[in-house]
Amino acid sequence: SDTAERYNMILVTEIPAEKFKNTKIHVVKTLDEAIRVAKELNDGSIDDMKVALLPHGANTLPKYR
Repeated sequence: SDTAERYNMILVTEIPAEKFKNTKIHVVKTLDEAIRVAKELNDGSIDDMKVALLPHGANTLPKYR
């Protein structure tokens, strides 16, 4: 969660956004939505943005039960 506090994290998932309501993670359902949110967070542009894609994020991020 420290990472989510310091960086803008956008999670593309089918998991309901309410599961992340106590975090600062931006939850979306599609890649197009993720790009839209990224642009909103970066004054409309993603040209100079540093990005990390984690296609198997469930294997690299902690699971909360």
